[in-house]
Amino acid sequence: MSDGLENRLRDAFAPSGPSDELVAAARGRAVDAASAGARATRRRGRRRTFAVLAVAGALVGGGAAAAAVVFDRAEPTVPATAGTRAAIAESGILASAPWLFQAEGGQAIGAVPRLPSLRFPPRTTYREALDALVRSVITDGTLPDGARVARPLPPGVVWKRSRGAPRLDLTAPAGYTRPGGIIQTPSFTIPGWVSSADAVRIGKALRDGTPLGEDEALLVTVTTPRLAACQMLPRRAPCRLAPPPPAPRS
Repeated sequence: MSDGLENRLRDAFAPSGPSDELVAAARGRAVDAASAGARATRRRGRRRTFAVLAVAGALVGGGAAAAAVVFDRAEPTVPATAGTRAAIAESGILASAPWLFQAEGGQAIGAVPRLPSLRFPPRTTYREALDALVRSVITDGTLPDGARVARPLPPGVVWKRSRGAPRLDLTAPAGYTRPGGIIQTPSFTIPGWVSSADAVRIGKALRDGTPLGEDEALLVTVTTPRLAACQMLPRRAPCRLAPPPPAPRS
């Protein structure tokens, strides 16, 4: 991590200060998840492993299949300070991004308007593009420097591979489930050696979209989902998705 990014993270995150009751409630879930993870680690041997927090509104320990979790929230799906939230609100793209705000639960990719894409410099990978987007939103509430807004990608496309100008979809940059088409929210990874108490604090901040303490912020990395071939260009055919649910009657 560059010194500049580290300084931006330290400036952007402030202690979240969860109550004892909330920490205690989350602790039980974290301990259960940690126990399950420890058993899996023993089965895999002595390799250094990382505990994945799939953050889609709840602290869970079952891996990164976070899109199956539907939740009700009006807060952003990433940690954000008051200043960051104000910047997000001023951004026409981010303020309406279905991956960043899910006030009525996860939405189907076929039921939301297509947003523009982001064009990145040559040779940028999907992992680098997603990381740059999420970290820029967390630190500044803005789109990342060095990326340019471009026309939308075809429906269902998350990433366009290109040596010259790779592009990331702003509708569902972290992908979506198949065949349900539910838009994924970002997931984060912390090192497996982090104590259960610290994991609870970090998990609560990620779950609630509230600021992380500066030390915790430096531990968190953005998890890169595994995209299906049909979610990337070039592709042979679009993903086969279930029809989106009908709009509720007024």
